[in-house]
Amino acid sequence: MDPLSIAAGVIAILGLAEKIISSCKSYLSSIRDAPSDLRSILIEVSSLKSILDNLQFLATHGADGDHSQTLQDLNGPDGPIHGCWEALAKLENLFPPTTVPGSTATKRRAINISLANLAWPFKKRHAAEFLGQIRLHKSTISLSLTSDTAYGGMIITRRSWGANDLLQLQCRSYQFEDDASM
Repeated sequence: MDPLSIAAGVIAILGLAEKIISSCKSYLSSIRDAPSDLRSILIEVSSLKSILDNLQFLATHGADGDHSQTLQDLNGPDGPIHGCWEALAKLENLFPPTTVPGSTATKRRAINISLANLAWPFKKRHAAEFLGQIRLHKSTISLSLTSDTAYGGMIITRRSWGANDLLQLQCRSYQFEDDASM
């Protein structure tokens, strides 16, 4: 799979995450004593969004072989990118729409928010389940990127050691040549 299709998939997930973040902010600002679960969802999805922003950047700008295998593994059919999308889509369905078209939009929005507040205890268990899935996938993505970076650092270190060893051998041979000519 090419990096641009990976980036396109990540962009779709970022849009979904942004909708959930917007919904959480809307409910948190509108509902006094809003459920603490909404704060947890806001923080977790915002954290995932940050990681996915970096993943999208790597897919479009840094996947010239350095990260391409890692990106392909993350984007597989059972990979964490697809898992994030599924969990976010299910989580988004727990929220009623925050925008309502029409002249009675303000009243309708207030009613939707009130109904959402009343219905939340019934959705709480599902939200916790989806949030757990998001945490697992987010951790997998983050760990994969960290491991990939550490591996790249290890290769650079080995190359620098090899260059250092080569320089030391050359210096010794020059010293030997200088000692022999005296």
